[in-house]
Amino acid sequence: MTELPPAVQAAIDARARAEEALHEADRAVTLAALAATGNNRTRAARLLGIPDRTLFRRVAALGADAPPAPANVPPQCRL
Repeated sequence: MTELPPAVQAAIDARARAEEALHEADRAVTLAALAATGNNRTRAARLLGIPDRTLFRRVAALGADAPPAPANVPPQCRL
C-alpha cells in the first residue's frame, strides 16, 4: 500500500480527533442532563431538546451500566 500525502494524512488524523472530542462532549452532556433530572430520561431529553428515543439510543450506546454523571453538573443544567 502506498503512503498518503502528508496533508491528506493530517486531515484524516484531525477528523479522527474531532470525532473523538465530539463523542466525549456528547457523552458528558448526556450524563449531565441525566444527573440534573435524577436519571429521568424523558425530562433529560426535554432538557436537551431532543426526542426521547434519541436520548434512549444515546444512553444505550453508552452501555447498559453507564457510569454516573460527574458531580460538577453546571448550574444551567440543573432543574
